[in-house]
Amino acid sequence: MSVGNTYTVTGTTLDTDPGDIVSVYVRVNKGTNYRIMQASADGVNPLSFSKTFTFTGGAIKDGTTAVSGLFG
Repeated sequence: MSVGNTYTVTGTTLDTDPGDIVSVYVRVNKGTNYRIMQASADGVNPLSFSKTFTFTGGAIKDGTTAVSGLFG
C-alpha cells in the first residue's frame, strides 16, 4: 500500500421487512466493525452503499478515523 491509495466498498442490500433498520459494516484485517451505512428498509427496494477509504499515516482511514490497525 502507498500513502494516498483509496479503497472503495460498494454494494446493495435488501431487507424484505418494511421498517427494519439495516446497517452495513466493514472490517479490515480482523479490526473493529465500522458502520458505513444505516437506513430504514421499505421492504421492496435495495439499499445502496458506497464508502471510500484512504491509506494514510500507516492505516486505512475514513477521514481522520482509522478503520484498520497500523500496517507495518
